[in-house]
Amino acid sequence: MRLLQIFPGEGAKTAWFAALGFLVHCGLAMGLSVTDAIFLSELGADELPMVYVIMPLFMILFTPLSSYIQSRFSIEKALSIALVAIACGAAILGLLFQTAIGNGNPGLVIFSGKIFTSIWYIGLYTIFWNFVDAYFPLSEGKRLYGIINAGSCGGVILAGGLLTALSSRVDSFWILYIWAALSILSIPVGIAIRRRFVNLEDTGESDTESVADTIRSSMRAVRRSKYALFTALLYFLLPLLNTANEYLSFSVFSNYGSEQEIIALFGQLYSIAYVFNLIISLFAFNYLVARIGVRNIVLIQPLVYFAAFFWYFSDFTFAAAVFGFFAYQTILCAVDNNNANLLFNALPHHEKRSIRTFIEGMGEPIAIAISGAALMYGLNTFPTGKIALFGIATTFIAAITAYIINQLYVGGIVDNLKDGNNRTKNAADATPVLPCKQSLSQLETRNAHAHTSSTLRIDSALEKLTQRAGPERPYTARAAASRLRSAETEEIFGILEILRVSRDAHAIVDAIRARLDYTEREGQTLMDSVSDAGLGAIPGLLNILHHPQSGYPTRSLAWNALAGLSFAQVEFAWEDLLVQATQEAEFLREVSVLIPDTMAVHTGLWMLRRSIRDLEDHAFEWMLQILATAGRIPDHTIILASLNSGNPKDRANAAEILIEGLGITGFRHIETYFKNYRFSSSETGDSTNGMPESTYSDPATSDIHKVIHLALRSNRPWIAAAATQACIRREANLHRDLVWSALPHTPSSSRSSILSELSTDDNSINTSPDSPFKRLMLLRDSPLLEMLRIHEIHALLGYFDAVSLPSDAPWPEGFVMIPHADAEWTIPASPKRVRIARGFPLGTTSEPGDRESSAALRTTAPTYGLVISFERLQRIHQIHPKVEPSILSERFSEIPPANNPMIQAEPSHA
Repeated sequence: MRLLQIFPGEGAKTAWFAALGFLVHCGLAMGLSVTDAIFLSELGADELPMVYVIMPLFMILFTPLSSYIQSRFSIEKALSIALVAIACGAAILGLLFQTAIGNGNPGLVIFSGKIFTSIWYIGLYTIFWNFVDAYFPLSEGKRLYGIINAGSCGGVILAGGLLTALSSRVDSFWILYIWAALSILSIPVGIAIRRRFVNLEDTGESDTESVADTIRSSMRAVRRSKYALFTALLYFLLPLLNTANEYLSFSVFSNYGSEQEIIALFGQLYSIAYVFNLIISLFAFNYLVARIGVRNIVLIQPLVYFAAFFWYFSDFTFAAAVFGFFAYQTILCAVDNNNANLLFNALPHHEKRSIRTFIEGMGEPIAIAISGAALMYGLNTFPTGKIALFGIATTFIAAITAYIINQLYVGGIVDNLKDGNNRTKNAADATPVLPCKQSLSQLETRNAHAHTSSTLRIDSALEKLTQRAGPERPYTARAAASRLRSAETEEIFGILEILRVSRDAHAIVDAIRARLDYTEREGQTLMDSVSDAGLGAIPGLLNILHHPQSGYPTRSLAWNALAGLSFAQVEFAWEDLLVQATQEAEFLREVSVLIPDTMAVHTGLWMLRRSIRDLEDHAFEWMLQILATAGRIPDHTIILASLNSGNPKDRANAAEILIEGLGITGFRHIETYFKNYRFSSSETGDSTNGMPESTYSDPATSDIHKVIHLALRSNRPWIAAAATQACIRREANLHRDLVWSALPHTPSSSRSSILSELSTDDNSINTSPDSPFKRLMLLRDSPLLEMLRIHEIHALLGYFDAVSLPSDAPWPEGFVMIPHADAEWTIPASPKRVRIARGFPLGTTSEPGDRESSAALRTTAPTYGLVISFERLQRIHQIHPKVEPSILSERFSEIPPANNPMIQAEPSHA
């Protein structure tokens, strides 16, 4: 399994798909060989161009019907229908061959058999790989498609052996009956796969588009996407080359002997070719993908065909025909077709299946028809060997097209991810909310009384600074920058405007360091200020970037500012920054695995481990930003959005972008952090999905002590506080004395947090939020901030104020309250009580004076919690757009408990 790169849990799934490919392609190879041999022996190769011209007439009907069945029903049902049709057609064809050939009038039947097998050679391949592609993300497909194809190769090898053995013992039509039987045997295998495994592209809804609509949508997608356009062009040119190559090789094979001898020849050639394919699929294809990449493999087939047609042109012999046969049946089938399954992942996602059906079901037959017409004309004008000139010229065009696809491949995947993210965002925006909830974006109009004016609020001191601001008075800017750290949120933008006018590089860099909670607008103002300040800001920006104690938001802002100021500095610095970020992530990972697993989430060690892993994830995000700004990968935000998707295909596409952008060697440096990156489920809001558990669940006590010592000496207050709590609670046999021994070596930024934890009650978590750490734990558990990481929540602690409400007190109107424990509230004029769960955001959007509003709820006992104004909540949303809470409003009696599990109505005890 390790040799074949099959990971635990993938063996059974791969075996089922390989078995299906074995049965399907064994029968198809037998039917194709028999009809080809009969055609060559009875009619000769000169009649092949007529088949090439006629076949597209049938494909024009077959392809839209196939596409409609796949979109209207499902790919699983489409495969079953195709296998039933093949079984019936092969049986009827065998019966016709049995009667017509013996009666001396075989021409129409032989033509029908050749067209039937040619149609299914194209159509069944498309349906089969659409079926496989629906069950595998790109990352698994790159490893396992070759193995699945090896199963298909095994089927063709068996078919070749059977053809060689049976050609002299039974009549040809009996082999067609075997094909029908193998198709019937394939149906239960496909049904078993559907029941055992999950279709990753199944939306649960059927597409009711008509055949014409399906064709139109495919054409629009081809016109809209350059990648789809050139992919369609390449897979239009390759059938041209395939047809010319097949005709030239069959022209030689038609003179080989009788019908039985040609069948035996095809059996031997297929067996040899697919033994070679089996070796490539099992051992070489994955290596090629890993070493040179998907987009480079696309260049191989045009080069091989160039060699084949050059051989035909220079020496039209049996050896050249055999080489042409192997160029088609080995390199094309084992390398290019497998690689095409990966290339098609960069097609527009929602039209991929219809585009692929259009390319393979319409483009290929049309190309075959054009090639057939050209051959019919060429046979009357040129010697057969000179037709190879046509192949050489077409190969040159195909090579140029393949190079263009090579350049567009990564961009196609990025466009796919952007489209997926936009669709997800639009779906979220269109999701209806309960009548009793109001989105945060509407708070401004419904709660004008709770907001201040949107204009800047500049007090008298700031006004004086503004009047004195200017490039000739740098002390003004530095005074303004020193005020940023403790400034009210309403003052921040005004101070930043003073800095922008001053153009004081030193003060602007200090402003970047001052806060971690800048909004996008404020960050853009800072970057504009850096640009206005000029090259004098570069030393300060580099100092921030290379300083290991700088927070990731600060480094991100400084990096963007440096890129806007001097890209030459980015080129000079990005490699060192990437090495530094990788070392940070590696250190964090080594530390995190030393912390024991624990089921209790209200513990210091649990918080410590999660905080460290959050920092590890952010270090990985920082790596991606460095690489994206340096131009090594596309927009990192698209990659991160895909990683945060619950769809394995999106995550696999993100990996493909990184592999193609960095190369396999570069990707391996960040692969560990990519695989361990935790994604958030948009449905559940669980930010721990995908987080691997620690390998070391029971580390030595000395290891825990090392971690605690490191944490207590951290300049990140929440990490030091978590370690302090672990010692206070005596988790993992730790002791409070560890805190006192480490305190003299603790940075001043963390010392106050440690002392605060030592001076508060440590017996129960369900008390008033009387320390920053307990407030952090409360906000961590609240649905309001569940999408944020620990260090992001810590940067927002100052936005929340502790509140203690006595019995029979209303909640603070105009604020959102987060209870510190489960609490009961009474509803006015109602005999019932309402239980509010710990951490659930409780607020109102109703107008003052509405006595029936939720703002009129009153406590039944002393209640503790945190409160935040709507104005500050709106700012949090601007800082972190993913924080999009819905605030309870109107009447609680309108909220059925089944719709809101956070709230439970209980009978009154009065």
